[in-house]
Amino acid sequence: MTIELERLADRPMAQSVRIGPWTLLADLSAEEGGSDSGPSPHDLYDAALGACKALTVLWFAKRKGIAVTEIRTRVERDDSRERDGTYVLATTVERLP
Repeated sequence: MTIELERLADRPMAQSVRIGPWTLLADLSAEEGGSDSGPSPHDLYDAALGACKALTVLWFAKRKGIAVTEIRTRVERDDSRERDGTYVLATTVERLP
């Protein structure tokens, strides 16, 4: 699979991201020089981790015949030491009744 990105000419930093038939935006906040027209790359990365965890739980439950009607996944980011090489993500997956 190829993922293609293209800068949007009318915004200073925004990127159009094409993944298969889907298109979404990635951008930076106004404070970072962007136009805040979409999630940042860090937000997308963190969201991908959360989606991977949630989908893995649902896939496993389906495979094992475990009824799961809803789950909630939360990703907490601590990027306070990112410049030192530490980027911490903590995930929680909760099965809802």
